[in-house]
Amino acid sequence: MKMLINRCNIKALIAALSLAMAWQSHAALITFGGQTPTDGSQQTSAEVPDSAWINPDGSSSGNVVTNIIDPSSQWFVETFDQATQNPFLPAGIYDDSGISWLEIRNAGCGINSGGALDISGAGGFGVQQGNTAQAAHDNANSTCFAYAPHYGVTPANADALIDYTNFIASQSLGTYIGYLGLYFGSIDTYNSLQFGNINDSDEFVAIDFTLNGETYSTLTGTTILDELQLVSGDRDGSNRYVNIFFDATEQFTAFRMINTTTRAFEVDNIVVGFSSAVNVPGPGTLGILGLGLLGIRFCRKSKVSV
Repeated sequence: MKMLINRCNIKALIAALSLAMAWQSHAALITFGGQTPTDGSQQTSAEVPDSAWINPDGSSSGNVVTNIIDPSSQWFVETFDQATQNPFLPAGIYDDSGISWLEIRNAGCGINSGGALDISGAGGFGVQQGNTAQAAHDNANSTCFAYAPHYGVTPANADALIDYTNFIASQSLGTYIGYLGLYFGSIDTYNSLQFGNINDSDEFVAIDFTLNGETYSTLTGTTILDELQLVSGDRDGSNRYVNIFFDATEQFTAFRMINTTTRAFEVDNIVVGFSSAVNVPGPGTLGILGLGLLGIRFCRKSKVSV
């Protein structure tokens, strides 16, 4: 009888572990934390391999975190700075003349990702260097950062959709984004993030995620502030690098920056890693947030390729 009970216990344990592993393999995962680059932007992804960092002339940086990445590594970064434009990618956009969705407030700022992003949404997308009453990132960030919506948008409860669909399609068959990282600056209670994909009807479909056993469809500023014991809008202390790991089942292609009541949502150093380059952390190395996806609908507006 004792042996029978032990065998039953073992079978139950195996079943439970199998179920847990199946859940882990079908849920995206979130962690917080990055590393300090040499360009003055304070935080970038710590997931990028040391050997992938390069100098402005394209030579190896010798593992120095320059915030410029060799694209052959299958990692890419958007810094919004002309100074860190990748020499191996097409030229970026540093002049907003005639581009209604883009607002560039300082010379040397722009979109330097060379066609990797499609940006759309209500309220536009802007870039600037230095903090103002309208938009503020980490006080210590001396580089350009992005914000949404435009300064003149009223009301300021708007959103920006960052879409990698076309960029993914330009990769080899079967490639997917396995990692997204972004430096979320001066986190406010009215800031929110959604992760998802674009369906055949050209609609954004978000992904539900779980946090401490609860299920959410949106990662709100309040959720992050409460989880990490931060103060809303603190330009010195409420800045965090956010890491999101996906598997093929999530089919991640896009994310939304949302303001629910006022401007602005500020972000910098957006990093993506393709599936062939990303090592997804296991359950024992996570310890923070779990994310897996379900849909809410958003009709995209005025999609523009950059």
